[in-house]
Amino acid sequence: MRCPPITTLAEQQKRVNEAQSALASCVLSKSWFYCAAGVVVAVPLGVKLKSYTPLAYAALGGTAADLLAGYSACTAQREELRAATDAVKRAQEARSSQKAAEE
Repeated sequence: MRCPPITTLAEQQKRVNEAQSALASCVLSKSWFYCAAGVVVAVPLGVKLKSYTPLAYAALGGTAADLLAGYSACTAQREELRAATDAVKRAQEARSSQKAAEE
């Protein structure tokens, strides 16, 4: 996805911030299933073993699986963020080369 042409650097920075928040909300909105499943499975096991270790491992493993699943599900938001970031870099490079040409 290409970013629409934006004239000022401030508008481009705003676009990057919006893309970052969209990506974060996409990843975090999808991060609950595996952690909850791990806890549901680990609680009876922890009670039987009289230990918190299965709960800790299942919760951490589930959280990691949730983040990986969210990361792979949000490719459109990642591409939008990458395009917005590239646009800002190009604008900054153009601005610095323009200043160097003026000097």
